Amino acid sequence: MLISCLVCRCCIVAASLWLAVACSNGGSEPPDQTTPADADGAAFDAELTTDGLVGDTELSEQPAPPDAQEIPPESPPVQECVEDGECNDGNPCTKDRCELDYGCVHTPKDCSDGNECTLDGCISSDGKCTHAPVDCTDDNLCTIESCDPASGCIYDSKDCSDDDPCTADGCSPQAGCSSKPMLCDDGNPCTTDSCSPPDGCKHVPSPDPKCCVADFQCNDGLPCTLDQCKAYTCVFEPIAGLACCKNDEECADDNQCTEDVCIEGLCQQFAAGPGCCMVTEDCFDADGCTTDKCVDHFCVYDSLPGCCHEDKECDDEEACTIDVCQLAGGDAGFCENKAVLDCCHGDDKECDDGNLCTVDDCPGVGKVCTHDWKKNCCLATGDCDDKDKCTKESCLDNVCGHENICCKSNKECDDGDDLCTKDLCVDDFCFHEPTGAPGCCNMPLFEDDFSTDKGWKYDNSWERGPTKVSSGQQYAGPDPANDHTGSADNIVAGVKIGNNAPTEIHDWYWLTSPEINTMGGGIILLSYWRWLNSDYEPFMANGVEVFDGAGWVSLWQTAGSPGIQDTKWTFVELDVTPYANPAFKVRFGYK
Repeated sequence: MLISCLVCRCCIVAASLWLAVACSNGGSEPPDQTTPADADGAAFDAELTTDGLVGDTELSEQPAPPDAQEIPPESPPVQECVEDGECNDGNPCTKDRCELDYGCVHTPKDCSDGNECTLDGCISSDGKCTHAPVDCTDDNLCTIESCDPASGCIYDSKDCSDDDPCTADGCSPQAGCSSKPMLCDDGNPCTTDSCSPPDGCKHVPSPDPKCCVADFQCNDGLPCTLDQCKAYTCVFEPIAGLACCKNDEECADDNQCTEDVCIEGLCQQFAAGPGCCMVTEDCFDADGCTTDKCVDHFCVYDSLPGCCHEDKECDDEEACTIDVCQLAGGDAGFCENKAVLDCCHGDDKECDDGNLCTVDDCPGVGKVCTHDWKKNCCLATGDCDDKDKCTKESCLDNVCGHENICCKSNKECDDGDDLCTKDLCVDDFCFHEPTGAPGCCNMPLFEDDFSTDKGWKYDNSWERGPTKVSSGQQYAGPDPANDHTGSADNIVAGVKIGNNAPTEIHDWYWLTSPEINTMGGGIILLSYWRWLNSDYEPFMANGVEVFDGAGWVSLWQTAGSPGIQDTKWTFVELDVTPYANPAFKVRFGYK
């Protein structure tokens, strides 16, 4: 169910609880790829009294257009009959009979001979069956046609093989069988290709030593060349960095870190001593804080930034960090400078937490800020809870207030009206029981037309503002143009006033009243005026709940599809006497 706008006006009266709530829901637009929302809005105008409960709810529903109905095509008229003789159609190839419940029926004569190689028919002049042979010709010279009485035409492929391995045999549907000489060329210039029965194609290697098919066939016996087979021809290319030699002198490279030796006709170098290398692995120093490299046969060790062996190497000279060497195995790791939460450098301003109720102090450089709570200071009423049932807490200008709401004797409960009320102190709370004397009336315990803010809590899309006609709704009507009280400001409380409620699935969103002391005795009635528009499931449900001092109790909830759709302000009255308590609250919600 969906409320595009729920507007409420509330009023509570003494000795009887009078709550006037006016609520209006703007129409809702359908979500993408979901059933469109069906609510324009809901509005409430409620009054809660001990005399009676007044409420106003209205909803309207736009009927869906009827489904289109298909009309079957007209059938030919049926020939009525009472006996078979009336149904003769003059065709000897049909069997004619009369069906009393239907009319004349003409069934074709069965001429089937059970042979798939004949075409069965009936001669209309004399009614004789005919069985002409089936023509299985497919005009394909590559098939052999035949017919099987059980399955019909059969087409077997013609065998065009000439048993010659040196021909390629084939068949064309237009020309029939054909044979072409076999191509035996393997694309290898180092082979002689031929074909002869019964072996077929042969590829004899060429005696030319320059021909090759793989690198292993090319070897000039020199260690300084790279022997390869390219395009079926051996190629011998010099190897960069290698030199052929006859003695050690021919291998000298003038590098003091290499020992130059001629081995089997090829120059080779070896590390000459400590600090010299041939590859990087020769330079391993077992220090995790260096990168080891071999450069021009000399070992080079570069230090890694941020690398460490112990914590003292990580000091960043910042008072508000904890400096640690995080060892990642072995004796080396990397520095980590963790910031200390809420740390300061001696200036109290660094400790400002933006909370008016705390005294912010910096105890010293590198110390953690302190935030001591100011006595009797508050940011919200909840900060002032003294756990005393006899006080009503409040938070005004960041200062806690604790108003006494309990009594010890009947005298403390005197309301100055001895004629209309009997003042009693029962279980620490005052009761003002109506006497029912002539001329007396019940004053509202609470009354609100939402012209001013009396402390209601507005969840999510709930809001307080002037009425406004909505548009774009898919179901029901728009939000109202005026509130129910007739006040000039037209202020109401509702959901998306003048607009459409969101269509996403969500839990209950509530409009919740402030606390109301309903311990006056007598019958307590909740009354309100509402303008409620709800759509079909699954989008919206609507409900009214009261707080009985221990928890929330449901008074009313919509039963399901179709939802409520008001078209005018609707009055609602509910008896809430069983739930009377000093902290009574009422809330209106939807989900």
